[in-house]
Amino acid sequence: MKIQKIKNKKADVSFGLSEVGKIVLAVICIVLLLFLAVKLYGLFFKKTALEQANEGIKTLSEEIQGVINGKAEGQVFLESPVGWQVIVWPNRLLNSKPDSCKAEYCICLCPIPSLVPEYGAMKAIDRAMKECNSVGVCRDFSQQVVTFDKYDVNNPLEMSKPSSFSINFKSGVVNVKQKA
Repeated sequence: MKIQKIKNKKADVSFGLSEVGKIVLAVICIVLLLFLAVKLYGLFFKKTALEQANEGIKTLSEEIQGVINGKAEGQVFLESPVGWQVIVWPNRLLNSKPDSCKAEYCICLCPIPSLVPEYGAMKAIDRAMKECNSVGVCRDFSQQVVTFDKYDVNNPLEMSKPSSFSINFKSGVVNVKQKA
């Protein structure tokens, strides 16, 4: 069955159902190829959470070191890894330090362990330490570093979304505060 002929002064063109089907199929194939290209690009060029954490701890450490060396105040914006937390040692909740903390004071970016209520608080703390030891990244400091959240001092600063931090140095202590 032929669709009506389209007459043109320059050429006689006619489209049948098979030609229209071929065009639709070609458009679908092009869309699928574009989709696969975007997915493959993300697979090979998107940074893993650990790579993002390494960059984040480097940025945070450089800003902390700048404040220790006399910079008035530091500002850091960490976009990722989301679902991780900033933890400092010594810590009032966690007596032991991650294996990668060699000095008396250190700061780490570690995954936030999923909380399972029936395990209780101590099990959650143990799991936080295991997560920090297995995939966390830490940096040592010669000065004490403390964190401030809206509730207390030295609570882990959770990065449930990209987060901003202000950093200052007072009375020999580096203060890292998460901005709202």
